Formats: sequence, structure tokens, C-alpha cells
Amino acid sequence: MAAGYALLMGLVIAFVEWALNSLGSSFATSVMLTQLVSLGLTLAGFMLLHLLGARPDWSVRPLASARFPAGY
Repeated sequence: MAAGYALLMGLVIAFVEWALNSLGSSFATSVMLTQLVSLGLTLAGFMLLHLLGARPDWSVRPLASARFPAGY
């Protein structure tokens, strides 16, 4: 899932940079907005993975041990 999200994020960032450059924005504005979009998408991805991991039926079950019997 993380690899697919990274690929999607790269495509979105490339599109944003292309759009800003085609509109004639300055280099500093293009870099700043691209970095802000990248930061926002990264934080959204962390939040998505955190929410998916918080669901007990979607996370990886621990291996059986003395503390956790099989099938925990």
C-alpha cells in the first residue's frame, strides 16, 4: 500500500509542478507550493496508515507467544 501511495504522490507532485510552471509562476513560488503539497500528502498518508492500523481486523496479528496464545 505504501508503494502505491508513493507512486500516486509522485504523480500528483509532478502535475502540480507542471501546472505551476505552465502558469508562469516564479521558481520560488513553484518550489514552495510543491513542498507544501508534498508535506500535506505525506501527513495524509501517515494518517491513513494510522487509521488502517488502528482497526483490529485490518492489522497484522501478533505471533503466538507465552503472553499471547495462538489465535489472539
